[in-house]
Amino acid sequence: MGDRYGALYERMVDLLERLAPSENARRAERRAEVDEMDTGAVATSFFDVDATVADYCRARNLPVPTDVDALIDLHLRAIGAWLDGIAARLQQGQ
Repeated sequence: MGDRYGALYERMVDLLERLAPSENARRAERRAEVDEMDTGAVATSFFDVDATVADYCRARNLPVPTDVDALIDLHLRAIGAWLDGIAARLQQGQ
């Protein structure tokens, strides 16, 4: 799981660096802010696996899986689709 989410995180960072290069200097500061959040606080709605997968499935008329592995697969796919959209918009803007 760590490898799969790690690859997704790196993709996010790469896109964010392209989207807002001036924010790169604040990356460590923002990471520290997230680390200091209260337990249970959500820094982004994408951290909520159940909600993200439910929204993704609802939009695509798919059943929400109950199996943990299938749930994680769809969570990664949902975030990947979001990143694909950002990448496409960046490409169009260039």
